[in-house]
Amino acid sequence: MGEVRVKFFSLLRLALGVSEITISADKALTVKEVLQRVGKIMDREKAALLEEKLFERDGLKEGVIILLNGENILHLKGL
Repeated sequence: MGEVRVKFFSLLRLALGVSEITISADKALTVKEVLQRVGKIMDREKAALLEEKLFERDGLKEGVIILLNGENILHLKGL
């Protein structure tokens, strides 16, 4: 199907030490599935940091902004 480009900004970029990751997708993925795949290709420490910075319980932490094609996913269908 194609590639998905994930960009990191601000403090998350500094903490992870990476500005962008590209993953292959053979089908349409939800934002949650994309983030799970990103976590799988990072080393364990960075994957844990990504999890800690973005999520709480079953959703995003307050103040986390994820854009899909420039639009906040909170205004779309969420994760």
